[in-house]
Amino acid sequence: GGAGNEIATSIAICPNGATLFATGSYEGPSQFDPTNTVGDTDGYFVKLDNDGRIVKTSILAGSASNEEKIIGVVVDKDCNYYVAGYTSSPSVRFEGQDLTLPSLTTRRMFVMAFKADGSFMWQGYGEGDGVSASYVDATNIGILETPNNPPVIYVSGNFQRFIRCGLNAIGQMQQSNRYNNNNNRPYYVTFDGLGYPRLFEGAAPTNPAIKWKTMKVQDQTGYEYETGTFTGA
Repeated sequence: GGAGNEIATSIAICPNGATLFATGSYEGPSQFDPTNTVGDTDGYFVKLDNDGRIVKTSILAGSASNEEKIIGVVVDKDCNYYVAGYTSSPSVRFEGQDLTLPSLTTRRMFVMAFKADGSFMWQGYGEGDGVSASYVDATNIGILETPNNPPVIYVSGNFQRFIRCGLNAIGQMQQSNRYNNNNNRPYYVTFDGLGYPRLFEGAAPTNPAIKWKTMKVQDQTGYEYETGTFTGA
């Protein structure tokens, strides 16, 4: 722990029970990052074995007093894993990938896909286009798996003024209408097996087959694993 809050956001487990993942954020100096400053919020992503030993820790660290958060992780049947969050610093690097704010964008959503061995597969985003002001956060991540199809990843949150998410599988730019006020507007994006996006304005669907991020998981033998939040020094 550190001087600020350590906020857990999710835990996930591979189907074989061998590997767990935990995500969250922390404020100020902590065991994750003793150089982090008070007032600055950074994200963490931790890979553990099923005895709770840390295998790998990755930090989403920004600059100044900006807010960077990892909001969740989900896994598929092959233990490929998907991590979502947002950044507010001009330039951030996470898991070997650059996360850069376009002009006039003050917050940017991202999602990354990794194979079970940790190798990078694809990255998705929600951001502005340098023309309209834009603010895009992320609050949830989920996964939909159906027989004989690649998993579909869902990321939801809120945006202000404008959001774009890149080209879909047939080359169409996925972007919202442009608004002239700072009202929060809900959105969600689906990403197919290759990372191609489809953007929707409005609340995320309530399909019970979508497995959203969670704070407690159970392995095939019935053991439960839970993550939680710590406040104070």
